[in-house]
Amino acid sequence: MPQQTVPKDKTEREELLGQIEEKAEAVWGKCEEEFFAYDEDISQLLIEYVKKHKQEFN
Repeated sequence: MPQQTVPKDKTEREELLGQIEEKAEAVWGKCEEEFFAYDEDISQLLIEYVKKHKQEFN
């Protein structure tokens, strides 16, 4: 869909998603593996980020 606009019609969107489902599952699976393999404490990094950028969370 990067070269297309997202259809407003729900059925059309579902059809497009169906066309990329297998490829998308592989990509999401890889992302998930990399996320859980990440060595740093993501929760702590998030807390530090929020503390440094408090004005953006009001």
